[in-house]
Amino acid sequence: MFPPPGLLNQGRNAAMEYLTQVGDAGIDYVCCGDHVSFFGLGFDGLVQATALAMLHPTLPVPSRRLPAAAAPSRAGGPPAG
Repeated sequence: MFPPPGLLNQGRNAAMEYLTQVGDAGIDYVCCGDHVSFFGLGFDGLVQATALAMLHPTLPVPSRRLPAAAAPSRAGGPPAG
């Protein structure tokens, strides 16, 4: 399950409430993608994953980050090379 865009902008309590609801629903983990995999919304997946992982004691929060060479091509930018 991916968190909604802008969740961390809503503050700590909103993020904690979201994670509690996810855990209570029996969802195994929350996944964070890097900004290039989210159509340029502009957040860093590792930073978001770290923030969310600190707010829930047991819910795993993996992050996916593309290699630097692949990121521009996935984001629609010029080809790597």
